[in-house]
Amino acid sequence: MDTDTLLNLTNMINTSLGTIEKVKEEKAKLSEMLKSLLDNDPSYLEASEQAKTAGKAKGQARKQVMRMPQASDLDSKVKELSKHLKDITTQMSMYLADYARLSGLSTFEDPSGEVREIVYMAKLVKKS
Repeated sequence: MDTDTLLNLTNMINTSLGTIEKVKEEKAKLSEMLKSLLDNDPSYLEASEQAKTAGKAKGQARKQVMRMPQASDLDSKVKELSKHLKDITTQMSMYLADYARLSGLSTFEDPSGEVREIVYMAKLVKKS
């Protein structure tokens, strides 16, 4: 990669970062304005209170069901499978990156013959 291309890419990333921050700020401002409108509407406030009451009743009913051994066991298994799925997906992502790098291909044919595209999702996070 030449220096000009890298410089242009850096500039595009920095421009995107600035745009993202501005859009986030504008979204927050508009969300606050909408919240204020909703909070000042009597019919919305009444419906909101009813929803809170119903939500509390639902939460209590859920707690009761979750105390049952069968529900607790199922919940545990679901959480375990979710973690396992996340681990497998992360591992496959690394395998696909290596496959694409070594083969030079951006597609992969699965055992059933379906050709799938290898897609990357990159994002920036602040270093801690």
